[in-house]
Amino acid sequence: MPRELWLYSKRVWPVVFIYLLLAAALLYRFQVYPSVVRNTDAFGYVDIGLAIREHGLFSDLRILGTHRTYGYPLIVYLYSLIGGLDPLRIALVAGISQLTSYGIAVLFLASRISTYSRTFAHSIAIGLLLNPIVVALVADVLSESVTLIIVVLALVCLFNSARAQTAFGILLWAIIGAALTNYSVMIRPSNIFVLAAWNGAFLLQLCLSRQGINRGVLLPAYAAGWVVSAAIAWSPQYLYNASLGAFSILPTYPLFDVQIKWGIILLKYVTVVVSDHAEPFNFINPWCVPTVPDVQSGIWYLEHPLRGILTIAGHVFHAFNVEYPFTYVYNTNPFYSLPVSFAMWIVTVIGIFNGLKKNFEFFSRVRSVDSAALGLVVFIDSLVFMVIGLNGFLAVETRFNLIPIAAVSVLAVEFILTFRSQPRALKTLLVGGAIGVALLGSVISEISRSAAVAAKLAAAEYSPLCLTK
Repeated sequence: MPRELWLYSKRVWPVVFIYLLLAAALLYRFQVYPSVVRNTDAFGYVDIGLAIREHGLFSDLRILGTHRTYGYPLIVYLYSLIGGLDPLRIALVAGISQLTSYGIAVLFLASRISTYSRTFAHSIAIGLLLNPIVVALVADVLSESVTLIIVVLALVCLFNSARAQTAFGILLWAIIGAALTNYSVMIRPSNIFVLAAWNGAFLLQLCLSRQGINRGVLLPAYAAGWVVSAAIAWSPQYLYNASLGAFSILPTYPLFDVQIKWGIILLKYVTVVVSDHAEPFNFINPWCVPTVPDVQSGIWYLEHPLRGILTIAGHVFHAFNVEYPFTYVYNTNPFYSLPVSFAMWIVTVIGIFNGLKKNFEFFSRVRSVDSAALGLVVFIDSLVFMVIGLNGFLAVETRFNLIPIAAVSVLAVEFILTFRSQPRALKTLLVGGAIGVALLGSVISEISRSAAVAAKLAAAEYSPLCLTK
């Protein structure tokens, strides 16, 4: 595998070179404009990691509070063993570690896919390594970064398991994938979707007819490996929650109810750094009307179905609308806001169109495709749809939509690389449509952003128009 990875990296050396330059620029940016300031999630992860270091590994997990899982703070603790006690140095170690792991994982995946389709392999390398919005999120001290790395590695495991010629090879890669996806739930609770998508894709892949493979042995062996890896990954969080009187592997805080409530009040949430601390920068939901209950907030959607549909559409729009390329904003009115939004809408429209086209072509001939291709498509499709579905009910941040943004980036690049072979009418229609949608999306984005900036400047971050019960 290392030789294959090295050979593929040499074939795409311009992409690797540009990625290294982009990574260096981002590492510098996060040192000059750090994410690890008070009241940010990035600082919270570093703070918990340092607390774990001070009190000992798992000796006092109460430092997690009730709304976090231990997975990413534990990784940050490992970063602190190299970076020391300074949050900025820890952030630098985190950025270097995550960018390196991500780059290797993407090139590993692309090298494996190149045996199936060289064009799509190059699309993966370019789309995932050269989209600055995706790479900036990977470089930050946030759980979404490690989540994307795990998703890429899970795709490698799916492909290698399907291509393995022995039962041992199939099982080995399957258990590695299971261990990664089980641990991903401890990185972010919403990664339960990664876990579900992985198992669905692998089991479907395994159920396809494969000569000489005894599924009657493989399925119980995989189940045993899955249970063991799940027990190892989830036990610390379960024991911690049990000490608080809750017998669960997920945070004891009613995180989902709170997020649904604020998803009704707000369309989008941005964090602005002011001096040495962070403050909320809210995009208020214009379709919100009283009242929004504190618990079982989803009832509001049943009471206001039309407003609910518009609210969900607003969330999805803002999930793909990127006016700020960084999670923590130092300037709410940058000159690049409109160009960034326009460019991302071009990528999104082309990527979504190409994705729908390729899915139609793929599933229309699904009986003739091999198990590796089916596993990859089912995993990514189901994961992207689940993430978009969840984001439809949340006050989204760009980082919540990292996986769909990465997916449309790859698909947009694939369309561009095959542009010459596309029918002329399709090219004209899509390019014109993409520009039109991008212009409209950018205008809506600018109107929404300007309103939020004006409210912020008027010291009216949020006036409780939607009273709670």
